[in-house]
Amino acid sequence: AESAKSSASAGASGVGMPQLPPLEQYEKLLAGGIAGACAKTLTAPLDRVKLLYQVDPSKAFSFGDAMRRSSKIVAETGVLSLWRGNGLAMIHVIPYGALVYMTFDNYHTFLVDTAQLSPMPARFLAGSAAGATATMVAYPLDLLRARFMAHVGRNEKYAPGIFGALSDIQKREGLGTLWRGLNPTLVGIVPYAGISFCLFETAKVSVRDFLALSTDAEIPTAIRLSAGALAGMIAQSVTYPLHVVRRRMQVIEEPLALVTFKSAAAPVAASGVARTSVTAAGTTVVTAAATAAAAATAAAQASVAATAAAISGPSVAAAASRTPKLAAKHYTSIGRAIMHIAKTEGVYNGLFKGLMLTWVKAPLTTAIGFTMNDWVKETLRTRRLGAAAAAGAAAGAVMAGGAGRGNAEA
Repeated sequence: AESAKSSASAGASGVGMPQLPPLEQYEKLLAGGIAGACAKTLTAPLDRVKLLYQVDPSKAFSFGDAMRRSSKIVAETGVLSLWRGNGLAMIHVIPYGALVYMTFDNYHTFLVDTAQLSPMPARFLAGSAAGATATMVAYPLDLLRARFMAHVGRNEKYAPGIFGALSDIQKREGLGTLWRGLNPTLVGIVPYAGISFCLFETAKVSVRDFLALSTDAEIPTAIRLSAGALAGMIAQSVTYPLHVVRRRMQVIEEPLALVTFKSAAAPVAASGVARTSVTAAGTTVVTAAATAAAAATAAAQASVAATAAAISGPSVAAAASRTPKLAAKHYTSIGRAIMHIAKTEGVYNGLFKGLMLTWVKAPLTTAIGFTMNDWVKETLRTRRLGAAAAAGAAAGAVMAGGAGRGNAEA
């Protein structure tokens, strides 16, 4: 698709420019990974502060409160804590970004060349499919990142290392928990990725035609950034409520089996009591093993808090663990979650909580991502073209040298 666009634009302009060579799949992966890493790292503090509001029903968003909350985090745990979870973000976003940008090119080529779709539908469908593909592959890392970012305090939430943390979640809550929130994520990513890719690619074509440019590489960086920012802001605004639901589902820390039981039957006590009743000959036996386990867990948590208070005072104890607790029964489906948030918190202060911060972050993330992806790909193409030209010149010199020696011998 890229080579076809280059040759078509060159032919339309009538300029005999050298055709840029197509990229290999690993080069597209490299470009997408670099783009995603740069975009996420530069906007990580905004992302973390926004997530803290999204998963906390008790906090109303305002820029002033966001500044105070950021300052409190820095005072308690240091400025680098604003990048908490960014290491996981890199491990997540590099494969995610690599896949989404690479598969977009592949899907777009198929839809245009094989399915014979017109440009606008092809861009939207290719973007949607690329976003869904990358999301499903990298989702457990995104869930883990959300939990790290939602945790405020000095104590580590899980065992050290990514695999240790994933193992902790699997043991406590079950393997399926690693994909909790995938449904709203997919429902949100399909229009988000479709809209953002469609708008950005269409804007590039329009700018190239308006300015009579031969290739995408000639589009000024400022215009490219602006197009990416606009695409990101529109796409994120349209799908924002699903993003809030996704984050809340991700930070719920109850086993999926218990959540299903609680949503289908009578409520279970918050302490996590699980009763198994067996009736035989009129006798009911109640098993309270889960009660004892819950009590032991609570006692251990109280011991940790008490130790922190004794050693470092109340401020450290307060900072030890402040992960928001959400009632899982309200988040068993997308519809139920949206209705619960709208009813208890309102539309603006609930479903669109933190949207104003997203209007700052999303344009930056999308603009940086699209621009870096294009820049890396153009750099790789240019280097390959230069290498090919140098190889051709070397071959010509060898041939010329051989011809000169033949003439001298003659």
